[in-house]
Amino acid sequence: MVRDRLAELQMKGKVTDRFEEVELGPTSSPSPNQFMDRVGHIRAMLNDLQDDIFELKRKQDHVLSLAVVNVEHKIELEDQIRRIRERVRNLQPQVQALEEELKQFEKVSKSGAEVRMRRNQCDMVRKKMQDVIRLFNDQQLNYKDRVSRRVKRSLELAGENLPDEEVDAMLNSQQQIFFREVNPLTIAGRMALEDAKQRHGEILELEESLRTLQEMFEDMYMLVHAQGEMVERIDKNIENARYEVQQAAVNTKTAVEYKKSALRKKWLCITALILLIIILIAVAIILAVVLTGKGGSSNSG
Repeated sequence: MVRDRLAELQMKGKVTDRFEEVELGPTSSPSPNQFMDRVGHIRAMLNDLQDDIFELKRKQDHVLSLAVVNVEHKIELEDQIRRIRERVRNLQPQVQALEEELKQFEKVSKSGAEVRMRRNQCDMVRKKMQDVIRLFNDQQLNYKDRVSRRVKRSLELAGENLPDEEVDAMLNSQQQIFFREVNPLTIAGRMALEDAKQRHGEILELEESLRTLQEMFEDMYMLVHAQGEMVERIDKNIENARYEVQQAAVNTKTAVEYKKSALRKKWLCITALILLIIILIAVAIILAVVLTGKGGSSNSG
C-alpha cells in the first residue's frame, strides 16, 4: 500500500487543455532571455497542471456525492488522472534538462551573478514541480481514503458486516472483494453492492496512480539531492577561494609592513652614514686647522 510521504500544497494557476512539449538540452548555453523564456514556459505548464489537479478534485467530490457511481463519470475520472500523470511525466525531463543545462553553464561562465540567477530560477522551478506532485499525491490519497470509507458503508448496507482489517486487506488486494455469494434482498442492498464493486475498482486504479507518483517524487528527490551536492561543492570552492583571498591579503599586508620596515632601516642607515661622513669631515677639518696652527708656531720660533 502506498504511504503518504508528502505534504499538501494549495496554489492558483491557469487552466488549459493542452500541454506543449519543449526539448531542453545542454548542448549550448542560451542567452539570459532564452533561459528565462524556457523557465517561464515550464512554470506556465506547471500552473496549468496544478489547476487541472484542482479541477480533478472538484470532479472527484461530485462523484463521491452520487448514490451509485456512474460509469461515464468513472471513465472521465480515469482519463483525467491518466492525462495528469502523463503531463507530470513529460515535465520531469524538461526540469532535469534545465538542471543539466545549468551545470554546463557553470563550467564555462565567468559571471557569478548570472550563475546565481539561473540557479535561483532552477530552484524555483524544481520546487514548483515538487509541490505539484505533492498536491496530486495528497489529493489522490485523500480521495482513496474517502472511497474506502464509502466502500465499507456500502458493504454494510449489502449485508457484508466484515471486520475493518478484512475490508482493508480486500481493498488493497488486486482481487475482487466479493469472493463469496452475496444476494441482497432489497433494492437498496443491490445498489449498495454495485456501488461497492465500482468503488473498489477506483481504489485499485488509485493505488497504481499513487505508485507512479511515488516513483516520480523519488526521481525529483534524487535530482534535488544531486543538485544539493553540486551546490555544496560550489560553496566549498567559494569558501576555499575566500580563505585564499583573505590569506593573500594578510600576506600582502605583512609584506608591505616588511617593506616599510626595511625602507625605514635603509633610510636610517643612509642618515647614519651621512652623519658619520659629516663628522669625519669635521674632524678632518679640525685636525687640519690644528696641525696647520702648530706648524706656523714652530716656524715663527
